[in-house]
Amino acid sequence: MPKIDPLTEARETLKEVVRMLNKGNEGSRALWLVLTALRGPDDGDLNLKARTTARLRGAIGLRESPGTYIGAHVIKTKREELPEADYGPLGTGHFATHYIMAVRALNELYQKPKKEKKL
Repeated sequence: MPKIDPLTEARETLKEVVRMLNKGNEGSRALWLVLTALRGPDDGDLNLKARTTARLRGAIGLRESPGTYIGAHVIKTKREELPEADYGPLGTGHFATHYIMAVRALNELYQKPKKEKKL
């Protein structure tokens, strides 16, 4: 199998992400909500970032280790262990909304489909 150029692979991945986002359905909205929360708060609050963004990154499987370059702090976290998503401890700022919506979207993405009852 021929080796794929990393930039070509990134470009193809970006095309796939954009294709998904452009569907305009609940799946694309959930993906958007998670993606927009990955950057973290803009106010430089590293404690808030460690409690929220770094754990969110870990919950979706990003790694912070030698050989990977995402330039981001990651705390390995199971999705079920993400800090409670509510406005109390996060305040009511713009980032709080992004984080809360991302956690809700992740929970929706990974909930088990309900089985239909047979009549």
